[in-house]
Amino acid sequence: AMARAVADGSRDIAIGPFVKPAREASSAVTYLPLYRERQAMFCAAGHPLFGRRKVNLADIRQHPFVARRYLHRFDLEIVGHLKAGAVVEQMEAQAALILSGRFIGFLPIHYADLIARQRRLQKLPLGPENEYESPFFLLHKKGAEDNVVLRSFLNRIHDLPKKGGLT
Repeated sequence: AMARAVADGSRDIAIGPFVKPAREASSAVTYLPLYRERQAMFCAAGHPLFGRRKVNLADIRQHPFVARRYLHRFDLEIVGHLKAGAVVEQMEAQAALILSGRFIGFLPIHYADLIARQRRLQKLPLGPENEYESPFFLLHKKGAEDNVVLRSFLNRIHDLPKKGGLT
């Protein structure tokens, strides 16, 4: 939806975790890689898996899973769930459902670490093969560099240090 909004000109830019360029918008939109965000699976205090030292994918499949609509495929394929117990639009809503103790799901590690410090959230001990990196892109319409404000913004983005970036 965001890629289409940039392609049709109703938005100048979009920044987000785009899994791959949308086919319908890819010829009209430039995808500028920004960085990758590491995702891991979490549960909260009160969940049956909380505090366990060993968890496998069979354990995970026994519990309701919350997925983000925009990363739905990745979230579900890794754990082998056929469908999500809940689907949300925003990461904050996903964190709220996980914190309820009724769901497990992926969250960005840097975001979840803030909550985990309060001992309310635990990264499930599954190993790095069950984590993934979500690429973030800045999208703008091709030819939009003619806009002075957008060109200035893009120049500043290009000048930023490439810490953890895709490029």
